[in-house]
Amino acid sequence: MRGRTLLVTPVLAAGLPIIVAAVVAFGVAVLQQRRRRAATRTTTCPICRTTRRSTSSTRTGGLMSLTNALLLSCLLCYATKLVGFLVPDRHLEHPLVGAASATMTAGLLAALVATNTFVAEGHLTVDARVVSLAVASLALWLRAPFIVVVILGAAAAAATRALGWG
Repeated sequence: MRGRTLLVTPVLAAGLPIIVAAVVAFGVAVLQQRRRRAATRTTTCPICRTTRRSTSSTRTGGLMSLTNALLLSCLLCYATKLVGFLVPDRHLEHPLVGAASATMTAGLLAALVATNTFVAEGHLTVDARVVSLAVASLALWLRAPFIVVVILGAAAAAATRALGWG
């Protein structure tokens, strides 16, 4: 367990700027929201005597602006990584954990390849990428070096597109 503690220390030091940035961004967002609420005023219409609340025309980001969402996701990724370091060794050495992680990795990679090959603009498509995947798969099956697989897949896609399909 002593070696494990030494691994956690650099992770904590590396993640400290992310945590500080997330806290600062959250504080800024809260201040912006309070300012926006303070800028809201009540006005009365001189003709119909109704009251309504109006806000200033300049809107700033709320609690979940893009910056805050990005910093929150960084913080969650860091927390997940830290929790992974804190899991006891006896849980990680279980054979089921090793089998599940190996299977999950291959499944996620296959899903990524399938999604990037068959989906374009939210719709299923069959175009030059399918031919490229087939040629690259054949090259892998024939145990070609990786650079050859990449070049053959790119050449197949280029040739298919040059022929006017996809």
